[in-house]
Amino acid sequence: MTIEPSAVRFTFGARVLPPKPEPTTARPLMSIEEDAKRINARTRKAWGETGNQHFGKTANAVRTAAARERDAELTPVILDILRSNTRTSRREIMRVTGLSCDVVRRILDAMQEKGTVTYHRTAPKGWSIE
Repeated sequence: MTIEPSAVRFTFGARVLPPKPEPTTARPLMSIEEDAKRINARTRKAWGETGNQHFGKTANAVRTAAARERDAELTPVILDILRSNTRTSRREIMRVTGLSCDVVRRILDAMQEKGTVTYHRTAPKGWSIE
């Protein structure tokens, strides 16, 4: 007697499942110190040496001092442009020097506080040396 193909599925018993694996806990492949060394090396490779790191108020003071030094270097350049023209707009100064609007505004405002330059609202509008 042969087993019909339609009856084959009923002749087998329940499947036997393999045993469950032992539970494991995830552990890092490397220690935190090793990971930090690799990250620092990758950062130095990408951006070069970052130099001294300052935090908080010290960092703000360092950034402010660096900005003032840059502004002091750019002030004579802007004064030369103002000497060559009668009245010059901020956009013209930006175009000639290649500086951003914020940098030019900050330098012109500082020179205006010192009394070096004046802004005229009458035509032609612009900045001039007093």
